[in-house]
Amino acid sequence: MKKFILAFGFWLCLLSVAICDLSEEEYQFAYNKCVVDKEADMCKLLIQNGYFTQAIDECDKDSCLIVGWTYKIAGYESQAIEYLKKAIDLGQSEAYSYLGDLYRAKEEFIEAKQNYEKCIKKCAYKSSKVNSAWWLGAMYEGGKYAKQDTQKAIQLYKMACDSGILDAIFQIAFACYRLGEIYANGTDIEKNIDFAKKYYGKSCELGFTQGCDDYNLIEKGVQ
Repeated sequence: MKKFILAFGFWLCLLSVAICDLSEEEYQFAYNKCVVDKEADMCKLLIQNGYFTQAIDECDKDSCLIVGWTYKIAGYESQAIEYLKKAIDLGQSEAYSYLGDLYRAKEEFIEAKQNYEKCIKKCAYKSSKVNSAWWLGAMYEGGKYAKQDTQKAIQLYKMACDSGILDAIFQIAFACYRLGEIYANGTDIEKNIDFAKKYYGKSCELGFTQGCDDYNLIEKGVQ
């Protein structure tokens, strides 16, 4: 996906009426900072230099997704939403996850929930499903933006925690940790320290330090 975006950026710049002033090395640096590190300023730099600026009425489902995703990182929310909605209209289901993130950031939680749920059903990439699953899990666990449902939260957290992919480590680690918390506290379910230890351990292995702390507490018999 990232290699495709890199090649697409050059191709789009060549076809654009804008002047692409960045050298290949400058573009590669800005691209890595934008796509890999998700630095908004670098995404803005790419957009200002003519990359990822295809007109919305000219893009296909994939290019609409990429342009919308880049605008999303850059912080251009309204443009991002327009491109992502167009991508969905053209059959690109991955845009549901990005739209969910955008609406969540805007605190429009009903729209966020709806898009995350559609991604669970339709997205092809596991990383998109994981991102949607852990956010939905948090909504159902907390009961603030969806009717509180611990069993539904557990189901969604397990979907993320057990996915085994490397593209969404934080989301997976957080989902595993929340499972540990639910089982450790017996939140609307029977308390299960063995399950709590299992999921705290998984979150710890993924670099979630609180998971390590709680795992060690169980080992010491504190919980």
